[in-house]
Amino acid sequence: GSATGEEASAQVSNRINIVSAYGNVNSEKVDYVNLTVRQAAGADNINLTKSTIQWIGPDRATTLTYSSNSPSSLGENFTTESIKGSSADVLVDQSDRIKVIMYASGVSSNLGAGDEVQLTVTTQYGSKTTYWAQVPESLKDKNAVTL
Repeated sequence: GSATGEEASAQVSNRINIVSAYGNVNSEKVDYVNLTVRQAAGADNINLTKSTIQWIGPDRATTLTYSSNSPSSLGENFTTESIKGSSADVLVDQSDRIKVIMYASGVSSNLGAGDEVQLTVTTQYGSKTTYWAQVPESLKDKNAVTL
């Protein structure tokens, strides 16, 4: 019974928070989706290489896994880069920030104006964080947009 309680508690407390999201714009389409993530309050170390991301929409649903490949050859994977902190793929302190990079073209097609994608990050503890990425209605003359 206590093991089950500890497991349930880890699922609740060992979450990530999505601080922000943006898309790289290329020819009026979003080709990369980037999430900035951090540990939720009270979380243990979160190893993003052991996490998955469920991608739903606009024309495909799939589960992305970690890859150390360069962003242009990710396919149905994601990769990470350190923004702040000592690791590029493990959140150790609450002040750490890691960028999670997904290649929209590798998953389905580039995202157009008004498209929406539901992203659910599941950590190695089984905790889930969902983020709705909404592409703005106009991408004209933009290089990057907030999602």
